[in-house]
Amino acid sequence: MHKLNKLTPFVTSGKSRINVIVFLSHSAKTPSWIADKTDTSIQNISKILRQLLDKKIVKRYLSSARIKSKFYTLTELGIEIADDLTKLGYMEKK
Repeated sequence: MHKLNKLTPFVTSGKSRINVIVFLSHSAKTPSWIADKTDTSIQNISKILRQLLDKKIVKRYLSSARIKSKFYTLTELGIEIADDLTKLGYMEKK
């Protein structure tokens, strides 16, 4: 049996955290994009992203465009947790 990452229960303890991981598993996203697609406030998404950043589940980078946008993507740890979410049935298999 697959052993879950120790941070997977932290992610699964909140629907919004799960949604953030699901969206970031496809490609890098901005906080406003995630907030719009999940019908969650930008403040709540920003808080979740800070929590995930602190736990090294996501990483942040700035776009190279003239207008600086913050994008978030999964780290290797985040990808491992996304795999756990798939095994637990929170995400569709790729």
